Amino acid sequence: MIRIRVSYCAQARAAAGVASDDIELDGARTPADLLAKAVYARGEKLRRILLDDNARPHPSVLVFANGKQLSLTSTQPLLEGDEVEIVPPISGG
Repeated sequence: MIRIRVSYCAQARAAAGVASDDIELDGARTPADLLAKAVYARGEKLRRILLDDNARPHPSVLVFANGKQLSLTSTQPLLEGDEVEIVPPISGG
């Protein structure tokens, strides 16, 4: 098991009900795997923000690991101790 520190930004923070989580994954996993685990842990409100109707990451969600933006389709694994920020789509004007 590895532990990843996840920070939720903007409406993802409100939907998750917390500013951050320590999420455990069974080995190195991708950003998409992490989003799925976060949604499983935090529920439907977060799912509607982060995932599309097919349970795939919403294409406008941004994920940063240790300050570097990752593609949601990346197969690059997250590693023990990584700090991840999840930034959902932001609207306004």
